[in-house]
Amino acid sequence: MIRTDPGVEYVEHDTYVIQPTETMNASNNLFTANHSKRDLEHDFMDGYWPSYMVTSKGKVKIKQDPRPSLKSSQKLPHQYSVKVIKNPGAGVNIYVLDHGVRITHKAFQGRASNFRNTTTTPYCTSGNMEWSDSSPTSHGTAVASLLAGELYSVSLANIINVKIQCKETTKASFIAKAIADVTEDHRHNSQAPSHGFKGSIINMSFSTTASYTITSALRVAKSSGIALVASAGNETYRWSSQFANHGSAVEVIAPGDDMRVATSGSDTSSGSRHGTSMATAVVGSVLSHFIGYEGLMRDANLIYKRLLDNSLKDVIRGLPAAPRRKKISSPLQVTPNQLVNTGIGHYEHDGALYIGAPT
Repeated sequence: MIRTDPGVEYVEHDTYVIQPTETMNASNNLFTANHSKRDLEHDFMDGYWPSYMVTSKGKVKIKQDPRPSLKSSQKLPHQYSVKVIKNPGAGVNIYVLDHGVRITHKAFQGRASNFRNTTTTPYCTSGNMEWSDSSPTSHGTAVASLLAGELYSVSLANIINVKIQCKETTKASFIAKAIADVTEDHRHNSQAPSHGFKGSIINMSFSTTASYTITSALRVAKSSGIALVASAGNETYRWSSQFANHGSAVEVIAPGDDMRVATSGSDTSSGSRHGTSMATAVVGSVLSHFIGYEGLMRDANLIYKRLLDNSLKDVIRGLPAAPRRKKISSPLQVTPNQLVNTGIGHYEHDGALYIGAPT
């Protein structure tokens, strides 16, 4: 009866969303101050090797602590001075759909807040519904730190904690509702930009089965100008980390192995994580560069164009091709050999900071 009602667009069974498998080793302001494009020159900031990789001219290797007497867990991660836009990602809101984020962690420098500042998340009906990071691996806090944490990221964007997983799984309908609410916020901010608002990103470091409900919500979000980043899932391949994936659905490659991250144990705790969840966050941090510099709040396709135009081409060796589809005439699904990069100062840009940047 419901399916045949002319006022019902579609009926779909609710599905479950899970966090991808990973391994581990040991002021809530929504906006940042506005700034003039004319003052935006390049700057330098300190960061770990993923920050160095996404700002370098080519693929780089990790530099390890040279002291041989120390165990690997005792060695300090090498820090680099990397070239970035002045105030990279400032004014960009990154909505982290995850297990929750420890927003008081010092890595966020007061740039993290809970979505709409409610007491508990409205996107769960059971489990730990407080906004805190309820993942045993600090998944949400780790992802957020790679998106916009001091030292862990190349972005000074705002972290917005949108907790959608209060236990191991959550329903697709709750995810769709969260995406719709974020889209509403973005539209409101875009209609009358104030307090330096430059644009929005939704980060989705989780896995789900096909859901028309989620897909529909994402289409509306993208058409509203929100950049969407999602993890590719973790599989095992000889050419790379055991926490990686490949195929034509992968649009860009990012570092995701042995990532130094902030964790939820305390306001200063840190650790190491692996997986495409982490790689997704690195892509989000790079996207915030382009959005923040140009104020790209209404054209998601242009944001993706900046990402692909500035990526490093053909620097990764041995990328596998996915199996052929069932139809004999179908081409191989080849993984694009594009390594995510900010593009800052690496090419001849005719005076622009990166490919496509306004001068």
